[in-house]
Amino acid sequence: MARFKIILTYGFFAFVFAFALFTSISKYKPQHYKIAVWDTEGYYIYLPAVFIYHGFEGIPSQTIIPETQQPYLQKWPGTQKVYTKYTCGEALLILPFWLAGHSLAHLMPARYTPDGFSEIYMLFFLIAIASYLTGGLYISWRILRSYFSDMIVLCALLCIWMGTSFIQYTSFNPGNSHVFSYFLIALFVYQTPGLYAALSVRRIIFFALTFALLALVRPTNGIVLIYPMFYSVWSWSDMRQRFLYLMKYIRFLPLFIAIVMLVFIPQFVYWKFITGHWALFSYVGEGFFYWKRPFIAEVLFSHQNGFFTYAPLMLLAIPGMIVGWRDRRLNMHLSVIILSLATYTFGSWSCWWYGGSYGHRAFIDFLFFMAVPLCAFFSWSFANGRFAKAIVIAIVTLGLFVSYRLNTLYEYPWEGKDWRWSDVRAKYQEAITFKK
Repeated sequence: MARFKIILTYGFFAFVFAFALFTSISKYKPQHYKIAVWDTEGYYIYLPAVFIYHGFEGIPSQTIIPETQQPYLQKWPGTQKVYTKYTCGEALLILPFWLAGHSLAHLMPARYTPDGFSEIYMLFFLIAIASYLTGGLYISWRILRSYFSDMIVLCALLCIWMGTSFIQYTSFNPGNSHVFSYFLIALFVYQTPGLYAALSVRRIIFFALTFALLALVRPTNGIVLIYPMFYSVWSWSDMRQRFLYLMKYIRFLPLFIAIVMLVFIPQFVYWKFITGHWALFSYVGEGFFYWKRPFIAEVLFSHQNGFFTYAPLMLLAIPGMIVGWRDRRLNMHLSVIILSLATYTFGSWSCWWYGGSYGHRAFIDFLFFMAVPLCAFFSWSFANGRFAKAIVIAIVTLGLFVSYRLNTLYEYPWEGKDWRWSDVRAKYQEAITFKK
């Protein structure tokens, strides 16, 4: 039985890696691996700019806007250097994989053009995505198996991967930053208990590196700092004890800040090089315009990329939050708080539906906090008799099937003024019946 669990567990992760890699290869190989386009180009551009073109000039544009016939990445007025609003965290994470592809391109110049965008570079980009996906799910499993059985945890991880747009942005439309955020947030949560078990310089260094990278990948990820601050804090007495503990080790704070600033140096240098300013709000013309009246309901349930609209299986996390609330080991209050803050943040953004995407992809970053209540729900329901277990298994099976079908059917745009609830119903019908 133990051997079967080991085979099942590691077989799951092998399947995830192989599926993500070979599905994306099969899609993009006929397209000559045209992956670094649109937003992905903005995240990726740092690597060829630094290592091949030695600056942000003369880089061949990978994306032309159809309406204007202009490059997606424009030049900054005054310096005429290519400007990207996206931070360089993703580029830093894929750097080891990119360098491997770059080396092979130089070893086989007759087969691969060493321009930063040829097939070999994109192949290693896809390997990086599959690796971080598998690594993020593996870390999540390491965390959750302390509280739940392996079968429960694998079921929950399968749901957050295949039951949401996570699979879309790791297999069918890979390249965006979300999988890297998920990996780093899972790693951040994994490191948290160690901070209170035996705090040390080494742990502070790795913790600060993780936090700096997750904030550099997507600055809004910074809200997860709440997790270690309020980890296992359930009362005012706990709050007081936590404050005293942090004050005891306040000497580590300068080290934490210094490491975060060190990781951000490449971004500061880029902004200075491009704009003449060491720091700036890079999303010009965008922002949290609706922070007073956020589109909370729309973010969750709208036909314009509503999260639950395209990932209804995640509704099971809501009863999971209730049944798992009393188990203080799970820190369910932190999952609820972080998911609530993330929803508020998305609803406040000027483009709250995150245009040009499927199933409100911004939630992918925080899906670990959905996995916790999902585990709690599955554990509770499976313990309530065979009938309850059979019903839940049936719901999960149907939900995974429909989600997978919707992900394979997705083709931009499933949004905009011409996209209505009738279109959503039509896509669901096609997903279930295989008929348009």
